Amino acid sequence: MRDFARLLVWSSDYRRTTAARYAARLAAATGAAITVTDVLQEMPRLARRVLPHGWNLRSLARSQKKADLERTAARVRRLGIAPRVALLDGSPVNALVAEVVRGRHDILVLDAPSGDSVQPDRTTATRLVRECPCAVLFVHDGRRRRPRVLVAVDTGPWRGRATDVLNAELIETGLWFSEALGGELHVVHAWEAYGERIMRRGGLTPAELKQYISDAREQVREDLEGTVAPFSDRIDPVHVHLERGDPRKAIVAFATRHRIDLIVIGTVPRRGLAARVIGNTAETVLDKAPCSVLVIEPARETRSTRNRR
Repeated sequence: MRDFARLLVWSSDYRRTTAARYAARLAAATGAAITVTDVLQEMPRLARRVLPHGWNLRSLARSQKKADLERTAARVRRLGIAPRVALLDGSPVNALVAEVVRGRHDILVLDAPSGDSVQPDRTTATRLVRECPCAVLFVHDGRRRRPRVLVAVDTGPWRGRATDVLNAELIETGLWFSEALGGELHVVHAWEAYGERIMRRGGLTPAELKQYISDAREQVREDLEGTVAPFSDRIDPVHVHLERGDPRKAIVAFATRHRIDLIVIGTVPRRGLAARVIGNTAETVLDKAPCSVLVIEPARETRSTRNRR
């Protein structure tokens, strides 16, 4: 059973408290503990050189960061939650990852990337998705008290055991959020008929191609039903969906049409050159989604597998 008991909130701008308020709402519903944090980065050399003699810019910045964190924490306290406050040092990604490990946090919560330069940029968001050892929740502004949660699973024909395990974890996570917040859960699998373009060009008749696509859809439908079956007592079958198309586009399009508030999606951990040039479905969805996105990596012991969305 999925449970988030230790929430780490990155508050990089006290004027924007969407993530902190969302985490407080979760904590109020589930009894989870919250730590509100920010990161004090190293001062650039140029700033040290041009400041008047006797100025300690780092000390001033630390005092300001602490004051801003206390402002955020005060807003969380108004919701009946007593957060811990921690100011970290170093680069944001490295400091947050280290704090996740040190504090054994289950989830990192932060405001979704925006055009505001004070907010985490998309490069930082991508690095957190790839490097953070816990789930990462990027929060958009939302007004619905009972959110619609969409779990994107992969039940394609080439999936392996590790993907099945991740699918179950994603569904359990979606259920945790929807039940904690009194929301509505949906499950979607975006599929494409393997080799359709090749077969179309290779001489299959329209009737043959139509039958092939129909058979492919029936197979993924059966696989999706099998994936959802262990949770059938908690998921309305009307809320289980097949969407045809590239997952990177189909998931976002579905979320937009159905006014989804939160997408829960899995990611494939990559390092080095592969991480720079390949990316994955979760990162594209995060970049394009009109709503909050929760990204979950496979369990550590399954990361050696090569299942990919």
